[in-house]
Amino acid sequence: MRWHGLIIIAASLCIDAYAADTSGAPLSWAGEPSAPTRSPGTSEPVTAQEIERTANSFGAFSPELETELVARGRQLLESGDLAAAEDSLRRAQSIIHHADGVHSLKQVDILDLMTELYLARDEPFEADREQQMALFVAEHNFDADDPQVLPALYKLADWYESTGQYNHARDLLERAIRLITAAGGPADPRLVPPLIRSAKIRRMQRICCSYRALEAAQGIVNANPGLAVDARVEVMTALGDAYTASGKDDQAAAVWKEIWTLLGDDVAGQKFGEPVQIAMSRDLAEARLASLRVFKPAQEFGVSGLRELTAEERLVRESSAPQLFLVPMSDDMQSVQILEDFPQADDDERVYRMVGHPYRFVLQQLQAVLPLRLQSVERLARITLQADFTVDEEGRVSDVNVVGNGAPSRLVRVVRESVYKSRFRPRLVKGEPVATRHVTLEQRFDR
Repeated sequence: MRWHGLIIIAASLCIDAYAADTSGAPLSWAGEPSAPTRSPGTSEPVTAQEIERTANSFGAFSPELETELVARGRQLLESGDLAAAEDSLRRAQSIIHHADGVHSLKQVDILDLMTELYLARDEPFEADREQQMALFVAEHNFDADDPQVLPALYKLADWYESTGQYNHARDLLERAIRLITAAGGPADPRLVPPLIRSAKIRRMQRICCSYRALEAAQGIVNANPGLAVDARVEVMTALGDAYTASGKDDQAAAVWKEIWTLLGDDVAGQKFGEPVQIAMSRDLAEARLASLRVFKPAQEFGVSGLRELTAEERLVRESSAPQLFLVPMSDDMQSVQILEDFPQADDDERVYRMVGHPYRFVLQQLQAVLPLRLQSVERLARITLQADFTVDEEGRVSDVNVVGNGAPSRLVRVVRESVYKSRFRPRLVKGEPVATRHVTLEQRFDR
């Protein structure tokens, strides 16, 4: 799966209802400065001959040449010619550095393309460095407390979230929260997006009480009565999901009733007419993992010994049967995931791959439950499972039936257990959560 650059929060809600931004930039849905738009590609191929003609006509460090080099680099990347793409993009970056300095914001588009290139090369740590560089560049163009640095913070947080570096993502979101609070006070509506995202990331980390950040977001909404209805519903829906995922059924039911009253029968009936899966991660073997201790050979200061794996390392240990599942926050999740904060581990030990939709699993853990004939990525991608189940009024799952033509029974059991352990936003009728039978989903393994 390719990462497509900027993943800034959608601007679909009414902008005028939110507090004004001081940066002069266009606003997104919570008054954040919008991220700069990526320079568009061209539908016409840019040839090497055209590049040389432009260099001869306008000079080796001209803006015209830089534009064509970026366009050609993008085309070469899409065609899979990675070496030529890198040459073109680095040449364009050199022109930008020559004209505007090494901290020029103009190079951000190139950094995104280089991220895609390194992912295509299976070099995730190089891709990681390109994304870190984008924030580094922004920090050298704005003061540390300037709201204009927010898009770069969110962008790197998105990257960290998409690659499983959840602590790093939450650290950046906390920094954004401090920046916004210092600039606009504790009731600034721009605080809502990072609070929502931080809460969802906590669920991906299997950390308790994601609803607390959303209760804070709800307090901000209540302190700004002029906010658009859609914005209020966005926060309340996230809070209801968090209550549901945490088993706080009475609080969730109260939120659903309030949303229904706010929207009215017709709109609410359409929006909440079917159960919706809640983004989260769950362990598949809690009791066994709680008492499991795993060690690996290690050397420290030249002395051989054993190092105990952390709980997170055990969960993604690739020789195990599936230990966890993820229902990701968005479709932008990378297949390559990076274990963070383990400097004692080798780089190859810090990288693992996940596959599947909507449930994602560690690839090699899935392969451990497959017969040899199905263990290749290509064969696994051909497997499709159909699940049929009931979602009750509290979002819990029962009566799960999973079938798939030719799918091995151990894989079916893994998916069935994952469906059981997931949570859904329940269907609402007149503001009341109700059970829904024969909810269906298709589990695939092709991405």
